[in-house]
Amino acid sequence: MPFYTFECPQDGYYEEWHKSTATYNDQSFCPHCQQAGTRVFLPPNLILSPNAVRKRVEAGKEPKIVKKENLSGKPRHQHQHQKTQQRPWQISH
Repeated sequence: MPFYTFECPQDGYYEEWHKSTATYNDQSFCPHCQQAGTRVFLPPNLILSPNAVRKRVEAGKEPKIVKKENLSGKPRHQHQHQKTQQRPWQISH
């Protein structure tokens, strides 16, 4: 049985299961106020998800901007470079 989304003018979105053998119908009655609702075509679980979840997903797509002054701790590169010894086979000019 397919899952359809409808919009009530008073209560907003609601969902219903319909038999696939039933005739195609763009209208349904709201389970709360019994007004006629029209069928809406929405991307799955995007519009009906809570607002906080949508904002968190969108914020996760943006890169975080961090300034060097705000970083804590020491740099990872802590070893000291060894000075190379002079090469006796090379002649300096």
